[in-house]
Amino acid sequence: MQPSLRTSIVLLACSPVAFGQSDDCGIPDAISGEGEFAYSYATATTDIVIGETEPLCSAFIANDVFWTWTATADGDYLFQLDPESVLGYRFHLYDGSNCLATCIGTGSPAPLDPMRVNGLLAGDDILIRIGAQSVNFGIGQLSILAVPPVPLEDSCATPAAIAGFGAFDFEATRATDSNFNGGSVACQPLPGAQRMHHDVFLAWTATASGDVAFDICNAVTDVTLAVHLGSDCSATCLTGDNREECIGEQSSARIYGVSAGQSYLLQIGTATDPHANSIVHGTVDVSVAPPEVPGNTCSNPVAISGLGSFGWNADDSTDSGFAGAFGDCVEPIEGMLAQDTFFRWTATGSGARRFESNGLLTSEVLRVYEGDDCSATCIDVNFADAYGVTVAGVAPGDEYLIQISAWRRISYGASGQLDVSIPVVETAGDTCAAPIVIPFAAASLGAEIYWDNSLATTSGFDGGSPANCMSPSNSDGSPLGQIHRDRFFLFDGFALAGYTVSTDGSPSIADTRISVHAGNDCNAVCIGSNDDIAPGGGNSASSFTFFTGLPQCQGTEFLIQVGGGGAFDSGIGVLKVVPGPIALSIFNFLCHPASPHHDGESVSLCDSTYGAATPSGLHLEASQGPAGEFGFFLVSGGANSNLPIFNGVLCLDLPLGRFNPQIATNQGLPVLNSVGQFDASGRLQNLSGTAPSSGGSGFDVPLQLPFSPPGQTITPGSTWYFQLWYRDQVLTPGDSANFSHVLGLSF
Repeated sequence: MQPSLRTSIVLLACSPVAFGQSDDCGIPDAISGEGEFAYSYATATTDIVIGETEPLCSAFIANDVFWTWTATADGDYLFQLDPESVLGYRFHLYDGSNCLATCIGTGSPAPLDPMRVNGLLAGDDILIRIGAQSVNFGIGQLSILAVPPVPLEDSCATPAAIAGFGAFDFEATRATDSNFNGGSVACQPLPGAQRMHHDVFLAWTATASGDVAFDICNAVTDVTLAVHLGSDCSATCLTGDNREECIGEQSSARIYGVSAGQSYLLQIGTATDPHANSIVHGTVDVSVAPPEVPGNTCSNPVAISGLGSFGWNADDSTDSGFAGAFGDCVEPIEGMLAQDTFFRWTATGSGARRFESNGLLTSEVLRVYEGDDCSATCIDVNFADAYGVTVAGVAPGDEYLIQISAWRRISYGASGQLDVSIPVVETAGDTCAAPIVIPFAAASLGAEIYWDNSLATTSGFDGGSPANCMSPSNSDGSPLGQIHRDRFFLFDGFALAGYTVSTDGSPSIADTRISVHAGNDCNAVCIGSNDDIAPGGGNSASSFTFFTGLPQCQGTEFLIQVGGGGAFDSGIGVLKVVPGPIALSIFNFLCHPASPHHDGESVSLCDSTYGAATPSGLHLEASQGPAGEFGFFLVSGGANSNLPIFNGVLCLDLPLGRFNPQIATNQGLPVLNSVGQFDASGRLQNLSGTAPSSGGSGFDVPLQLPFSPPGQTITPGSTWYFQLWYRDQVLTPGDSANFSHVLGLSF
C-alpha cells in the first residue's frame, strides 16, 4: 500500500451479495477494482498474520483464505461479505500484501458490519483475509464497491457548517474520541461518563432569534449530544444531553434566548465506547423550541416565599449542570445530576428554615444556595428523599436559590413538592459555641456516645489551623478537607495525658472525620485531625486520632469535632474517647496549692509539658513567682512528706536530688543545673542554658538524675516527683525560702 493511504474505517449498512482465494497469506490471489468475488474455505488451513496481534484484528480466524486487492481509482471503498452457507465467519483487512501486513480493521457476520476504507489512492494494496470463527467450512461472496466520500468531522477544529432550521445528517462511524467537553462536566454524557466516544462536530449558526431545539431521535446506535457556545475548540459548554423529547436512548437539547448570527458547536457521539465496527449515524433536527419551562434554569427560577408546600414538575426539565460556586454543592460524581428544577425562595420571617423535597423521583438531590440566580453560592446539599437542608439565621427578605435534581437520569420526568418549614432542629452540639459535654468518667470507661448529624449544619470550623485540622480552605479530595455536618463535644482531660478518639463502629454513616482542639469553644486551637486512618486498621466509617493532654492543675478541656467526610455522609455515628492506646503519663499535683510567697501568690508548675523535645520528654515551667528571686528544681522518688521549711512546705521524700550548680559541677554534667530567676511576670527564666525547648524559660529535664552515686537515670515505667525551691523575702532573721507545689509524673 502506498504511504498516502489513510487507514480510517467506517461501517455502513449494505445489501448482501456472493465469491474466490489463496490458502497462503504469503502468496494471496490478486484482485482489483469493484466487483463480486466468490470464495470457499472448505479445505483451507489456518495461517498467522503479523497484524493479527493488533487489537482490531485480534479475533481468531480459522481456515482462512487471502486476496491482495488493488485500488483502481482514488476514493473510498466498502468491503462486505455475503455468506451462503455459514454464518460464523470473520474477515480482516490489512495494510499490505503478505503475511507482514498491518491490521486496518475487522468485520463480522452481522448485516450492518461491512468495512469501509477511506482515502485510498489508485494502486494501493489491501490484504483481505476471510475465514471461520472456529473450525468450520463455508462459501460466500465478497463485494467491493466504491462509495461517495463521507464527511467525518472528527475534530472541534473542523466542524461541518450548518445553519437555520431543518434536518442535518451526521456520520460518526469510526470517529475518534476528542475528549472535548467545552470546559464543563455538564457537557459530558449522562450518566457519569467521563467523555464522549466517537464524537463528531457540527457548527450551527442561528438565522433567527428565539428558542431552539436540537433533537436526535433517529440515530443508529445510542447517541449523546452536547451544545457549546462558539464554533471551534474555544467554544464553552452550554448544556449536555437532555433526552426528554426522544424515546429510548437518543438525545436532545434546548437553547433559550438564541441571537441571530450566533454560532453553536454541536458535539455528537456515544455515551459508551461501542465496538469498533458499530455504525453511528443519524440526523439532527433543528427546530423552534417550545417556551422555556418555568424553573428550568438558574436564570429563571420559580418565585416562592414564606412557609408552605410548592409543587414542581420536571417532565420537560433539562439538565442544567449548575452546581453553584464551590463548596458542598459540587456533585460527588461529576455529571450525575439531571432534570433539575429551580425555585427562588424569599424569607418572610426570621430564624432557621427547613427545605425538603417530596417527589416521585426514585432518588432526588436537594441543593440550597445563597442568592437568587446563577451567581448564587452553595450553602448545603443532600438527598431529598432521605434528608432535607436546614438553613440557620434566615432574616426577612433574604433570598435563596433551591435546586431539585434527579440522581442520574433514571426517569424521564417526575413531579413532587418542595416543603418549607420551621425545623425542629437538634441544636446541642451543632456549633463550637455550644458543645455537648462528655463526662470524664464516661470517657475513662470507654463509653460509646452516639450522635446524629442528619440535621446538623456544616460549621467550617478548623481550630485556626487549616494546615493541621480539616478546613473548607482545603480541597475536599484531600485528607484535610472540611468536616461536613459537624457536631461538637467537650471533654475534660484532667489527670490522664493520652487519649484515643474514634468513630469506629458508627452504624449508619458512610464516612467520618474527626478533629480535636485545645479549648472549650470557638476559640479552641487545633491539635490534630484524622480521616479513616486507624491504628492497626479500621473500616471506611472509622476515624481515629490520638492526642496528649496538657498538665493543667484544673484539667484540660478539649473540643472534639465529628462529622461526615462528604456532603452526603450523614446519619448515626458513635464517638469513643478512651485513655491510650497507653497512657503516656499520669500527672499528680500534690501539696497544691503551695504556700504563698511575700507577693501573695503560690508558685505553680501547672504550665509544665510532657512530650516536649527534651531528653526525658518533660519540660518544667514555674510561674506566679516573686519577681527577681532565684530558684532551682528538686527531684525525689516519693512525695509523702509534709515538712515545713522556711516560708513553705517541702513535700518530697528523702533522699532528694537538687538540679543546682553544685551538683552539676560535682558530676561534671551541666544539664543538671536548673537555676533560674523570676521575671516581672512571675515566670522562671532559665539562667543555665538548660531550657532550649522553650526558648529560655523553665527547665528541660535530662535523663540523668542529680543523685549520688552519679550515673542514675530516669527509666521507662519509673515515677518521679518534682518541686521548685526558690528564694523568698526574709521574714525573720536569716535566709528565707519557699517551695512550689509538687508535680508527679510516671514516665
